[in-house]
Amino acid sequence: MTDTANSAAGGREVRLARVPAGPVTAGDFRLAEAPAAAPGPGEALVGLRMLGLNAGLAGRLGVHAATGGRGGVDVGGVPESDALVEVLDPNGLPGWAAGDPAVVQWAPWRERFAVPAGALRPAPVRDPGRAAENLTVLGHVGFTAFIAVHDIARLRPGERLLVSAAAGGVGAHAVQFARALGAEVVGVAGSAARVALLEELGAVGVDRRAGDLAGSLAAAAPDGVDVYLDAVGGEMLEAGIDLLRDGGRVVLMGAAGESGGAPRPPRNYKRMIHHELSMTGFTVLAHEDRRAVFEEIVGGWLAAGRVRPVATVHSGLAAVPGAFADLMAGAGTGRTIVDLR
Repeated sequence: MTDTANSAAGGREVRLARVPAGPVTAGDFRLAEAPAAAPGPGEALVGLRMLGLNAGLAGRLGVHAATGGRGGVDVGGVPESDALVEVLDPNGLPGWAAGDPAVVQWAPWRERFAVPAGALRPAPVRDPGRAAENLTVLGHVGFTAFIAVHDIARLRPGERLLVSAAAGGVGAHAVQFARALGAEVVGVAGSAARVALLEELGAVGVDRRAGDLAGSLAAAAPDGVDVYLDAVGGEMLEAGIDLLRDGGRVVLMGAAGESGGAPRPPRNYKRMIHHELSMTGFTVLAHEDRRAVFEEIVGGWLAAGRVRPVATVHSGLAAVPGAFADLMAGAGTGRTIVDLR
């Protein structure tokens, strides 16, 4: 990891150029010169090295569109994502030295910036050749998948899990974690290539774009599923509820399929009464006390070769707008990452 520019300069940043009127495009963003990055008391200066992109950001593109406890991004504002950074100037912060890799949960799309000490977390993987693991299997999407499958669903060996958006950043790791826990998995994805990935990861893959989603799910799990992990909402949530066995559990972690309109309750919610189903939502940021357990368990699976990082990697800050547009269009597999090293 190197930083060839003056570390006090802000470098470049990506700003929101306009609020998308429809599907997100690269033209909704623009590159600009960033302000100088000078750390204040209790802050360190860091350089952006890898940026993880999150589909949930789309719901915050507009000052009045706030979700997940974060404010909307106004035109001219700089979006934020979780990121791997390098400490350029620790500015006297205890325990930090220049060159240390760290993870920041809310990093601006900017080459260099100051960050408070409390927002810096040591990177679990320091090997530069394995840097992407900090934003995938051991990063934000991995942590989300672990909390959903291990803590909220309490998935048990021999149970069957249905995962929506299963070839995405959270989904591809949830599939692997469920398999590591001894469960069967049915994964839903949006292309033949993504279904092929799911089958490589040990799941039964269902292509939601192939038509007759309910029939395809019934064929993949003729006797139903025990847990449904939902990141989509809408029709997919209804299909998951229909597939649950008695006493089944739904874990809600997103509603990407309803981002373009008003949310509506599932038409089949009464099935939850008659079949004693449960539905639990969660936000991963409320489970930070579980991170050490997550890193120990998943780190062990990783070392044993039972799980692996899944990502689509782009290069350079200028690639961020297009990478985010591709993510929202369903391109690629696993986590979408931009490598700035």
